[in-house]
Amino acid sequence: MKIEVREEPKKIVYFWMSRSEAADTAQMNRLTPQFKAWKSKGYLPIVFESGNGKLEDGMYMLMKRNYNMLAQKEFPATAMRS
Repeated sequence: MKIEVREEPKKIVYFWMSRSEAADTAQMNRLTPQFKAWKSKGYLPIVFESGNGKLEDGMYMLMKRNYNMLAQKEFPATAMRS
């Protein structure tokens, strides 16, 4: 597990975990007080768990989704012309 603390642009604490670490109930129970302590200091604790797929594929799909959402905001659908 890796813990990363960020101050900018927001106060966030990242917990980077392997799939087995995240599945370990005892470990997650030990981390719960840490999550509460970080929250009390104004930080947002976020847990990332490794996955099974290729990182590149997941990032591509996320970027594609965000691009499509941005395009829909910028250029809303107009009525079809005959």
